[in-house]
Amino acid sequence: MSIKIQTYLSVSISLIILATSLFLSIFISDKSSELLEKEIGNSLASSAFQLSHNLDSFMWSRYQELQVLSEQEVLKDPRRINEAQFLIDQLQNKIPSFSWVGITNQQGVIQASTKKLLINQDISARPVFQKATEQPFIGDVHDALLLSKLIPTKDGSPLQLVDISTPLTDKNGVFQGVLAAHLSWEWSKEVEAAILKPIKEQKKDVEVYIISKEDTVLLGHKNDLGKKIKISDLDNKGKRNEWNFVRWPDGKEYVTGYAFGDGYQNYPGLGWTVVIRQSEQAAYASVQYLQTFILVCGIVISLLMAVIGWFITKRVSRPLFDLAISADKLKDGEIVEIPLLRGIKDIEVLSSSFRSLISSLKQTEKQLDKMENMAHTDYLTSMPNRLALLEYMNSIRFDCSNGSYGVLYLDLDGFKSINDSHGHHAGDLLLIEVGKRIIDSLIKKEHFAARLGGDEFVVVLPIQENYLNEITEISQFLIDTLNRPFFIQEHSIKIGCSMGSAEWVAQDVSPQTILEYADEALYVSKNTGKNKLSFYPFRKTS
Repeated sequence: MSIKIQTYLSVSISLIILATSLFLSIFISDKSSELLEKEIGNSLASSAFQLSHNLDSFMWSRYQELQVLSEQEVLKDPRRINEAQFLIDQLQNKIPSFSWVGITNQQGVIQASTKKLLINQDISARPVFQKATEQPFIGDVHDALLLSKLIPTKDGSPLQLVDISTPLTDKNGVFQGVLAAHLSWEWSKEVEAAILKPIKEQKKDVEVYIISKEDTVLLGHKNDLGKKIKISDLDNKGKRNEWNFVRWPDGKEYVTGYAFGDGYQNYPGLGWTVVIRQSEQAAYASVQYLQTFILVCGIVISLLMAVIGWFITKRVSRPLFDLAISADKLKDGEIVEIPLLRGIKDIEVLSSSFRSLISSLKQTEKQLDKMENMAHTDYLTSMPNRLALLEYMNSIRFDCSNGSYGVLYLDLDGFKSINDSHGHHAGDLLLIEVGKRIIDSLIKKEHFAARLGGDEFVVVLPIQENYLNEITEISQFLIDTLNRPFFIQEHSIKIGCSMGSAEWVAQDVSPQTILEYADEALYVSKNTGKNKLSFYPFRKTS
């Protein structure tokens, strides 16, 4: 049976356009969904890891401070109890997270304490004394018993503390008593708020949980606090910085990022699990919208092309045949320039619309490329982020022609005080200016700078001849640059910059390992005066 060429051509072209549009629309929507899912999950996992790291880092700092204080001879001599009282009061004044600090005698009776709370009380039966007679002790979060009526909380809720205590011994190693401290659990909420603020500005229904090794909720939804919660998907505690779709005890499924605290340096950790979750519906609302939008656009444009094709006559059979060939090539994945046909109005409209369709789809692909670039860019400073840094370092590692590199790990000195005195917005503006100065200081194209988060930055640069000389020169230049005053919100602000450096032969160790080496060197600078550079292995330079 024969049919009119008008019908034949219109039907053929309509089917080709519809198939091409649907194919590209489905492919693009699937690809975009995959990228968005990974970005959302990795964002939650990264925030969980950052929160876990900050918690362990905070506990390590308090643990170290108490260890340093315990070495003071004045604390071990009962005759100098007034001097000891002054020292522990000073500690609490400088670090308010210490809710209470006290010194006991050999029998566990408190001899001196901050604000003289619980003086002459016997705490020999409590773990904070019993478990610290021979070695330092760190206890998990618990409700206060003796101090709950003496130290009120901001919201009137029960006072929760973390115990840290260490034995006091004289020069001959004879036990003299215990230096005990209670840390307020309120600081964990401050850490949570600081980390989650930028996330909650971009994402809805985000919740954070801190769960003890006994599966007790230490921080989380108010209805779950103090309760035991079992999440079977998180039982494998050998993993770090992961995310998954997890079904919680309430029966709902959440996108869940989690990290398992394993301590920090010589602080062993308390086995806390940090979990950040977001409901699946809230997390992927944008994904579903994008999928629907792309599919509808593809179908609408396809139907439009079908209507236009219906009015083509047999006088234009050859131009239509050329268009059909081009459409087939596009369907096969070839890069083809759609011809803009002239002479007949209907053909001009059809060819022009076809070109617009392909251009629209290309623009959609460009948007996806832009979204992928955003996943590699720090949202605040527009510098490369941790993900971009690791990809860059991995590309170096697998290029066998490269020699050695210097890895500089930077941390600002006094940044927290800027946030405290001028506000977090001023702190954000300061970080932006710091990022600009770092970028402007790295004049060579092969230098790479990234912001890891907070006030931490990393610079990777190739070594030409002498690692120590080159790194010392550029680090001193960076320190001098960052020491110059910043003018933020009509205020002149000065900060310092501590650095740690490690030499990296890319084929020898992984990027993560060399970053850890540089980080260790950074903490040497932090602990030996700040605003300077230290090398790993620990060669120091001022």
